[in-house]
Amino acid sequence: MILLANKVAVTAVLSISPPLIRERLERMAEFVDETITRFQQQRLKIDKLKFDFRHCLQDATNDWVRLVNKCIGIALDNNVEEISLVCRYGNLPPHLPISERILSAPSVISLELAGLALAPSSNSTNLQSLRSLTLERISVDDETFKRLMSACHSLEFLFMAQCTGLTKIRVSGLRNIRAVNLAETFYPVEIEAPSLESFHYTFFPLEIESRVFLCITVHISRG
Repeated sequence: MILLANKVAVTAVLSISPPLIRERLERMAEFVDETITRFQQQRLKIDKLKFDFRHCLQDATNDWVRLVNKCIGIALDNNVEEISLVCRYGNLPPHLPISERILSAPSVISLELAGLALAPSSNSTNLQSLRSLTLERISVDDETFKRLMSACHSLEFLFMAQCTGLTKIRVSGLRNIRAVNLAETFYPVEIEAPSLESFHYTFFPLEIESRVFLCITVHISRG
């Protein structure tokens, strides 16, 4: 975990050998909980919240899920500007449910979500300051994605890769979006964006060597 408050940084690495995973995770959870609670009690400014889970995530307990969501809540209460939540655990499907509060974060400028499950929510969505959005290996349905896009009025950059649960990707009504980057995304794509300058699509066929890939880049210019 990395918390940035002015020049204060706390870093924790969650990549450890299997025999010590559970014990180390419990100790790490206590450390993270104490740290984020101190930020809350002292009302310290949090500029960036970053969690980077490694392959040991499948051995984590539900306490970690609650702890991650607690950190998200405290960071949002402190008007965090950057959030990066990345889970790396091989070929396992996304299974870490993320707090729906992540969809109501008016202070966030940059949001990166990878390897997570974005649950449907009936609550209001507000990402009015968001300029950069990265979704990688995210489980999300059409309705949640539609609500997400409609809340990103200031979005300029969108990157999506290997997301599941969708039947199509539709981006419309975003007057400021300049670049869309899609990788290994197997859905119909519709983009209506008057300010779009580039569209980049990358596909890695599974049946051939990974070093061979299809890449389509479209640059849009206006006279």
